[in-house]
This record gives sequence, structure tokens and C-alpha cells, in this order.
Amino acid sequence: MSSRGWGIVAAVGLVLAGAAGLAAASFDPNDYKPQLVQALSEAAGRAVAVNGPVRIGWSLQPSVEVTDVTLANLPGGSRPDLAHVETIRAELSLSALLRREIEVTRLTLIGPNILFEQVGGKPNWFSAPAAPAASTGGPAQPAAAGGQGPKVRIRVVHIQNGMITARFPARTKVVGVRSLDLVQPTEGGPVDLTAVLVYSDFKPFDLHVSAQPSGGLHDPWTVAVKASAFDTNAAATGTVDLDGPFDLQVEATAGALEKLNAILPEMRLPPLHGVTLSTHIKNGPALGALPVFGATKLHVASADLGAIAPGLVLGAADVTLPAAGRVATVSATGRFAKQAFTLAGTVGVPTHLDGRSSIPVDLKAQAVAGAKDAAGAQGSLVLKGAVAVDTLTFAGLDGVVGLRTPALAALRPLVSQGLPALSDVRLDGRVLVPADRRSVAFKGAKLFSQQGDVAGDFTLGLRDTLAIDGKLTSPRMDLDAMIAAFGVALPPAPGLAGTAGPTISTAPLPWALLRGPAIDLSASVAALSFQGEVWKNVAFALTLKGGRLVAGPVSLSLPNGPLRLSLTVDAGSEAVPIGLTLQAPGVPLSLVARYAGLPGPMQGAVAIDAQLRAAGHSPHEIAASLSGPVSATLVDGRMTNAAFIMLTAASLDALGIKVPPQGETALRCMGLVGAFSKGVGLFKTIALDTTWLQLDGGGEVDFGKETVAFKLRPMARVSGASVAVPVVVEGPFHAVRGRLDADGLDKLGLFLDALFGGDRSTACVDAGLTKPG
Repeated sequence: MSSRGWGIVAAVGLVLAGAAGLAAASFDPNDYKPQLVQALSEAAGRAVAVNGPVRIGWSLQPSVEVTDVTLANLPGGSRPDLAHVETIRAELSLSALLRREIEVTRLTLIGPNILFEQVGGKPNWFSAPAAPAASTGGPAQPAAAGGQGPKVRIRVVHIQNGMITARFPARTKVVGVRSLDLVQPTEGGPVDLTAVLVYSDFKPFDLHVSAQPSGGLHDPWTVAVKASAFDTNAAATGTVDLDGPFDLQVEATAGALEKLNAILPEMRLPPLHGVTLSTHIKNGPALGALPVFGATKLHVASADLGAIAPGLVLGAADVTLPAAGRVATVSATGRFAKQAFTLAGTVGVPTHLDGRSSIPVDLKAQAVAGAKDAAGAQGSLVLKGAVAVDTLTFAGLDGVVGLRTPALAALRPLVSQGLPALSDVRLDGRVLVPADRRSVAFKGAKLFSQQGDVAGDFTLGLRDTLAIDGKLTSPRMDLDAMIAAFGVALPPAPGLAGTAGPTISTAPLPWALLRGPAIDLSASVAALSFQGEVWKNVAFALTLKGGRLVAGPVSLSLPNGPLRLSLTVDAGSEAVPIGLTLQAPGVPLSLVARYAGLPGPMQGAVAIDAQLRAAGHSPHEIAASLSGPVSATLVDGRMTNAAFIMLTAASLDALGIKVPPQGETALRCMGLVGAFSKGVGLFKTIALDTTWLQLDGGGEVDFGKETVAFKLRPMARVSGASVAVPVVVEGPFHAVRGRLDADGLDKLGLFLDALFGGDRSTACVDAGLTKPG
């Protein structure tokens, strides 16, 4: 027991002595309570109040009982009383009283409420009375008139339903006392303590302490401590000073460590099973501080850490610390997302665990190939750097990381569901993680993957939704594969012919994917692969916030000059407005044909100039709301005959021109110039000069109704000469038809025109696509 505890006991002994003497003289002890309170206060070194009555029990074992007793705290304490006891009952030795000695055979305290704290930098459980100490090591006894006062000995102390609060600079703890028995059979001999304690009003646990004083009250006590709760047992041996310092060797075992959360819930102990611990601990620099761990060996047989990281299970794990403030070695086996791995390396352990520390780490996790997954052995994660901790709480990471994994998506349960599904990934660079662990920043990073290689600085948000912020460069990137890795599905290409029904897809676009992520990204790519084409010197900026996407300016090198594009999409708006500006001197015809659903291969480049606006939730809604000017021209290209037939079937049928499905068609020139308004495009210039057909004209396309109505003047051979034959091409997209737009007199005119030499097509010259001659 602490010196203050012994002081209280000794003071109670004085009450008993005075009460016993008064009782022997047949006096009511309550008449002399003021004198007794004064004697108690002098013995304790501070004010004692006995607010209840003093009762004496007469028998062969006399007893004295007092109620509502308080012991004052030091001036300036957090509350007036160091201790308050509801009832104190002492059973006395009659033979000792006859010898003018006070021996308490059993002292019972019911409902004690004790506060231990530092006041003005001094522990409140010590005081400095002037008189010498009692034989039990407690506070001094007041001297009797003319000589030494009576000795007080206490053999057994029993505490029931008490509470002890330790309010120290480092932290405050509250321990409930269900029962506590303190026994000192012989004067100056060992003290045995057996207790059932409750931490913060949770499940009780057992504690047994044997203590032997090595000298005076303030000298170290040799102790042996045993504690047990559930299937956890701990034993400690060493020395403890009553004013705080301790030096203990601890041995402990735990079958299921997480069960102790019923006792220590704020520690949030993980489910470690089969735990053995051997460690040397000493007191921290301040009262209540976390202990200093010396030589330590920790073994864990298994642990299911799925609550921390879904799919993470540890097998055997060992931690060895050679001495306080040194580096601990770590080794473990486990499984993550059904992939076996090993973990090995070192982790620094700060001498003082309270406060902020920087811990060096050097760890490597290596995937272990299973019988059915040899590729898994390629995966590894190396981390070397420093982890900041603040009183055992993660406060940041600054290190160098090396990641190797066949499939990045396998790390989603551990990192974030927003991780892209990149494959054959190698990542090296400096990594920074803030205290809130909501992001990971990479500096000077180099990412190599099957989808592309990237270098630069970027930050990845570790939330449920994707967040990327960075400036990157890349020698190569497969944009199709990268888009698929991020889970974005491109809309299907529309068909130009087929069965009845909408030709342009009415399926909703995945606009919801834009409403969560936050992206601020700029990049330059030397070679970007997209839809079978390789684009050179691509530079772009991309921002996405609150569902509003701004892509651009995007620039890339084309043989005929640079392409410039900007795109805006506001997925946060109900209507989802879209804006597109495109200036391209030569977009590969193969890419245009692919999105038009035309069979390849194709050669040539289409010059496109467009400033378009639209809104909608599906490709059909967007097309039906399209507005703005657009032009597309091409000179010297080639396409398959099959694609040519699909584009011009109506005109070919009207003119009776038969084009074989095999082979190629030369595109000497092609031009389409017009403007859209709410999905209806009016084209004043339509020009085409090919192997099989030359035509010019104009017309209308209605994306909302999916219909076309063109009036064309194709060149057809009449009586051996080429003449311009008026043709109307009209109908729904899935069944476009063509017909001659000529009555009997018009047909006669065409025949006469042919007899006198026919016509020559000037469509490409008139459209400014080619020069005369």
C-alpha cells in the first residue's frame, strides 16, 4: 500500500485507540470527536473530517466504526478531498489493548473513493508530518504527553466497492475495486495483496501482489505481481517505489487477446491468438506515462485482421527487441486476398512511447507462390523510411516504396476500392502518407504497367471514391486498356443498318462515375495508343470535381499538323450538358470509321473542325440535342468496298451501280460541311469523288428521328458518257433508300446531255477540296 494508504490506516488506528480508551472509561466517544479529529489530522499531515458518528462494539474482540470520513487533498488539487470513505470498521486485539498497544486485526473500508494526482509537481499521497513514522511505515503518530505514543499495527485490510482515480500528467485512469485484501502477517515483513478490480466500469479482473520492503518507506519494494482475465495471464517481478518508479520483468500469455477489450476497450486490441510475451518494462518520464520497453520477445500464433483490412490473416509472427530504444526485428507469415505472403524487416521502437516520435522502418512483404498460382510469387512490397507516431497513434509516413504486383486490384481491400485494375505493376518512388491516412502522395515516382508507363508526382486519395492529383510524363500508354482499368466503359459504336429500332444507343452512359471522383491531372505522353491508332506527343490536362469534367486543352501531333481538343461534361447537372471543340487537320479515317461501325481497313486522314454542344444521359439523347457547326474533309484516302457500299448503298442502288464487296475504293476527295441545331444537321456541301461514284449535293440528317434526306447529283454513265443524275436519298437510318429524282422530260434531257459529251464532276473543286484541272 502507498504511504498515504498507510497514513489513513494509521490515522484510523488512532481513532480506535482514542475511542477504545474512552469506551473503557464509560464515556461516549462522540463527545471527544473534535480532539480525535485533531489527532488524526496531525497524524495525517492534513485535515481529516469524521462526519458520521463513532460507534464502539464490545466483545472479546472490540470494534470501532466511523462513517463519512474524508482526508483533505493538497492545496490546489483538482478536488478538495484526497479520499472519502463511507464506512471504516476496525476490529481490535483485546490482549494488545491490555498491553497499551493498538493492534488492528482486521480493518474494513467500504466505499473508499481515492484520488491520486500531482499538485504543484508533487504527489498528493505524500505529506510531511513532523513526528516520526509509525512501526508499519505509515505516517507519524502524535507524541503522548511525557513520552512516545502507542504503537499501531494493522494485520489485515479489506476494501469493498471502492474507486481509485489516477490523474497524472500523461493520462487519467479510473479503477474500480470490487474487493481488495491486504495482509501483513509480521511487522516489517512481506505484504500480500489480492484484489478483484474493474477498469472503467467494465469486466473485472484478478490481481495478486506480494511486496517486501527493502528499507524505509521511500526505498524500493521488491514485488511479484500476477494478473489474470479471461484466458490471459501475466506475471511480473521486480521493484516498485511508492512514489512512482518501477522496474519489472513481465511474462504473459493470451489465448485470444481481443477478449481484453471488455476490460480495456479504448486500447482496441486486435484479435491476436496464441500470444506469448516476455518483456522488461520501466516507468516512463512522467507519472502515468506509458512504460519504457526493454528487451522484448513477442510471438503470435495467428491473427484474423479482416476488420482492419478485409482478407488479411496472419500466421506465425515474431517481434524481438534487444533493448529499449533499439530496432526490433519482425517476421511473419500470412494471407491477403487468398495470396500467401511473408513479412520480414526491422521497426524502430522509441524509448518513450508518449508524445511524438519518428520510427525507422525497413520492411519487405513477399508473395509466396501457391500450387495453383506461381505468378503470385512475383508480388512484393518494400518500404524503407520513417513512420511518425504520436502516443502509439499513426501520425504520418515518409519513405521509399517499391511495389511489384501482377494485379493492382488485389490491393483494393487494403488500400482503396478506387485503385485501377492495372496489371504487371512496378512502382518505385518516395511515398508520403499524412496522419489521417486519406491519401498517398508519390514524389519522383515511376510506375510501369502493362497498360503504360508513367513518371512524376501524384497523389492518390484513399477514399471510397477515386481522387488523383498530379503532373505526369509517359513514354507510352495504352489508353483503351487504361480506361478499362479504371472501370469506364466506352459507348458502343452505332450501326448504320439493321433491324427496326433505335440505331444510336439509348443505353444510359455511366455519368455516375464522374460524380464521385476528384481529379486534377496534367500529363504528356510520347506515344498514346487508342482505338488501334498511335498518337504522338500527346499533352493534356484533366480536371474533375463535383461531377464537372474539363478535358483540355488536349494537343497531339498529326502528320498534317497538331490536333487540339477540349471537352466539358457536367455530370453534376440533371441535364448533363456537354461541350466539344475540335480542330484536327487529319484524324485517321480508320478511327472515324470504327466509331461509325464501318468495316476496315482504312487509309487517309479526315480534317475535322467542330464546335458542338449537347446534353443527355445516353448517346441517342446527346445526338438528338447536338448543336453547332461541323465540317469533315478528306483527300486521297482508301476504304474497303464493303464500307463504301454501306455508306452509299442508296445512291448505288438508284443508279444501278454494282460494286463488288471485296476490294478497295479510292477516295480522291470527300467533303461534308454543315451545322446542327437540336439534333438536326443541315449540310449545304456534300462532295464525293471515288472509284465508283462522284457526287455533290446537300441535305439533312435528323439524329432525334434517325432519318436522312439528301438531294444528290451523282455522276452516272448514260449512253457511254458521264452525266449528273439527280438522286434523292432518304429514310430511317436502318433502311435508307435512294431513287432517281427525274420525270420523263428530265430523263430525256439526261439522254441528250450524254449525246453531246456528258458532264464532268466539279464537286471537289467547288468544295475547295481539290484544284481545277
